[in-house]
Amino acid sequence: MTAPLSVQLYSLRDAIAEDLEKVIAQVADIGYLGVEPYGGLDARRVVAACKAHGLTIHSAHLSGLVESDLDSALEKAAAYGISRAVVPWYPPESFASAEGVRALADKLNEANRIVRGQGLELGYHNHDFEFTHIDGRPAYDLLLELLDESIFMELDTYWVTVAGEDAAARVRALALADRAPLLHIKDGPGVKGEPMLAVGDGVLDTAGIVAAASADWLVVELDACATDMMTAIARSYAYMTAQGFGHGRK
Repeated sequence: MTAPLSVQLYSLRDAIAEDLEKVIAQVADIGYLGVEPYGGLDARRVVAACKAHGLTIHSAHLSGLVESDLDSALEKAAAYGISRAVVPWYPPESFASAEGVRALADKLNEANRIVRGQGLELGYHNHDFEFTHIDGRPAYDLLLELLDESIFMELDTYWVTVAGEDAAARVRALALADRAPLLHIKDGPGVKGEPMLAVGDGVLDTAGIVAAASADWLVVELDACATDMMTAIARSYAYMTAQGFGHGRK
């Protein structure tokens, strides 16, 4: 069976700033089964809106998981009722040297020890800069080696492609290691700095990515879009379901 489809709400941040409840209702009406919130949202409002429209909050991007405010992040995770908490971003300079990667791995491993003690799984979401080469290989590979195997990787397949990597191969390797329960699915020209497109309208090998996956959720996310964002989110859903790549409520 295909994985269920959800939306990373960061895609719709501008509309959310105007009317969060309306956005949640629209996401549900399109047919999505879940959402992944981002930092700064009112967890109580998100939970109430999702409950009203039958949407699952399967994970969340939470700032503060590493170093800054872990207690606050854990409180938010509890408010969302999630079992998976994701580090959404870490400064690119940490991936410029082996020492920087080791320092980050130590921080993530320590956060993981605390997070798991609260009954949560810790994940890391990548961008393109994690694939900068250090001593002839991607920094991402060094990070994987140094992290506790219980830390999962929320692979952002678009940023992997922007970095010049084979996204399907990366998904396959993580899936074989049982470390990719969540995948970010997006599309576009594959060029950094250029706006993204609805899934199916760009260069990504979505068929190959999905075929390589063994994810619990496929999370559609468009950081910025060349068209109306809600239209692109709806178009992405239509493409994913029509191709049999994921399923929703319709």
